[in-house]
Parts: sequence; C-alpha cells; structure tokens
Amino acid sequence: MNFVKHYKLKIKSLSPIHIGTGDCYEPINYVMDRVEDNIKGEKKAAYFLFSFDETKFYANLNSVDKQEFTRLVGQTDIKEILNLQKLIIKNKEIAKKVSIKRVKVSDEIFNEYIEKIGKAAQKEGGRTSKPKEVLNQLLIQKCYTAPNGKHQGIVPGSSLKGAISTAYQEMLSKNTNYEKVVKPKLMGANPDNPFRLFLVGDSSEARTKIYSTANIKRNLKNDEIKTNSALSTRLEAIVSSQETEANISIKQDENGNFLNIKDIITACNNHYMPIFKSMFIDDDAVREVLSDKFYNTYKEFDSSSLKTNEFLLRIGKHSGARSVTIDGIRDIKVYHGKKIGYKSEKEETTAWLVETGKKDKEMYYNPLGWVLCSIEEVNS
Repeated sequence: MNFVKHYKLKIKSLSPIHIGTGDCYEPINYVMDRVEDNIKGEKKAAYFLFSFDETKFYANLNSVDKQEFTRLVGQTDIKEILNLQKLIIKNKEIAKKVSIKRVKVSDEIFNEYIEKIGKAAQKEGGRTSKPKEVLNQLLIQKCYTAPNGKHQGIVPGSSLKGAISTAYQEMLSKNTNYEKVVKPKLMGANPDNPFRLFLVGDSSEARTKIYSTANIKRNLKNDEIKTNSALSTRLEAIVSSQETEANISIKQDENGNFLNIKDIITACNNHYMPIFKSMFIDDDAVREVLSDKFYNTYKEFDSSSLKTNEFLLRIGKHSGARSVTIDGIRDIKVYHGKKIGYKSEKEETTAWLVETGKKDKEMYYNPLGWVLCSIEEVNS
C-alpha cells in the first residue's frame, strides 16, 4: 500500500513574477485610462489597462462606427491598423464598460501608451519605423492567470516543481556524476525518478500589474553602456508582497521511502541564495539601479534569515541562466557580436529587471521571479 504525505506551501513574492503564456494584450483589444477609486474613504488615482470583449464592444457601437470597425478589422496596412486603434480610443468608454479584466499599469507604461497609440512611431531624422516595429511597441505579454473568470495571476505547480527540481539536481551532482547518474534519473520518464511522486498544485490567486522591463549589463567594464533599451519589453506580472498557497503531495516509493523535505529546503537555499545575494555583492550595475525599498529590505538577507521550513526559489521568465542551470557544469552560451559569436560562460552577462519608478529623473528597478516559500505538513 502506498502512503501519501500532504503539505501546505505558502508562497510570498519578494519581487514581481512573470509566468508567460505566449499570448499578448494587443492595442486593438485593450484601452488604458486613469481611474479614481475610493479606498478607505480616501480618493486615489491610478492607471489601468482594460482588456475588453471585441464582440460586445462592436455590439455597443453606433451604426457608423460599426461599419468602420467592420472595414478596418483584418486590414494589414499600417495606416488602417492605426485608424482602428483611433476608433477604439474614440469609443474608450464603451471598451471600459465591456471590459473583462482590469489591470493596474505603471506610470511609465501609461505615458508610453498615450504617446504612441494610434500614431506611427518616429525615428531620428523623421523617418517612420517599420510597421512591425510600430505595432510591437504596444504589445504586452500576458502572465499565467486562473481559468475561473477572475483573471487573477497564479503560479503554476509546474513552475514551482521545475525550480525545486533544478536545485535538487544540483545537490545530487555535488556527490555524483551528473551526466551519468543524476540526469538519467531525474530528467526523464525513469521509474526511479523521485519527482514523479512529487506533486505540486497551482497556487491560489494573486494581484498582477503591468510593467516595462530593462536589460541591464552585469559587471560593467570601462565605458560600456549599462542598459540595452532596444530589448525593453512590457509584461504583466504578479506584484511583490503577494501571499499565496499551493498544495504538495509526496507519494511513497516502492521501497517505502519519501522524498525528503529537509533535503529539498537545503537544496533550494544552497542553489538560489548565492544568486540572490550576488545582486548586492557582485553585480555593480544591477545594484546601482535597484529600488531603495528592495535594496534596503534584502541587502542583509541570507540563509540565517530563514526559518527551518523556509526556502528561496526563482521562477518564471527572465529568471536568469544561473537559476535554471547547475553550478559546476554550467555552459551558458552568450552572444558576443558577429566577430566573436557565441562563447561559453559560467554566468549570464545581463539581468532583466522591471521598473518601479523614478528618483531624481533616474529609473529604478526590481528583479524578477523571487519567491520565499514555507512548507508545513498537514494531516491527510
């Protein structure tokens, strides 16, 4: 008879988390606007994206705009696509009324939207950008959300399990050959793979926000440019300080053994904590642009700060190559330009961050993907 142990995993986001879906919000199915809410008796204004139902939007248009909408939908000419955006903006209140989701956006994102919606972007010298470049500027990558109609963000169990598995593999590889022993055992449909008996559910729901990102060059040399603005994107992410929960079940194997929770905690902290700490110690360029709140909260954070049932994970897109590879056998391919091509590195050379606001006209950022987990066994 196989027994099962059940655990409650509590998850706190230390920084925004983006679990991508491959889908995007497009400027023909969303609008943005300033909203004033009454929060505990105090009026507060914020910017929001309203994702709307195109069918309901069309149904609420007047007859003239319906005819124009029908003509413009499906057009590929850049001017007509921009005209469709203008039509939607003209009927912004209808779009808001039939919205299926409202997501807070950063000031930076809102200002960019107002500047570019319905307009052809201009390059230096007055030349118009290529159509694809114009349209891509307002695409926003969606994050994984609950399929229950509330559209709140969740952390998939597969993301949590994958992050834990990476750390566990690293722990095993310290004492045995990774390629010959660890990889065959843990990276396939091997009946001896202990993670086939390790079941992680999706998390409960969490609030999301839309951010702009920056690609920051780590460990600058001489007069190198810190930020590659050409790589900047926009994405939806679970916000910092969200507390969610997930269920974990561990089945007994054929020999009556269970995957050891203490080993998992140790493996995760040994793998992820050095990467977390490197932001404050090794990454000069990253440390420079971290928000004051994040820097002051976590600059002294280390394994001694944790309770015995707590462990650190990094999950989602833009986690960095070190987080998803194993120390000691890393072979990270980094592109160094046409003349050099790709070189093998032990660390990623850039870091992806999300903007959190400006201070003295300088933009400041938070990292992506950090979560603090605590785990407790529960009665079956």
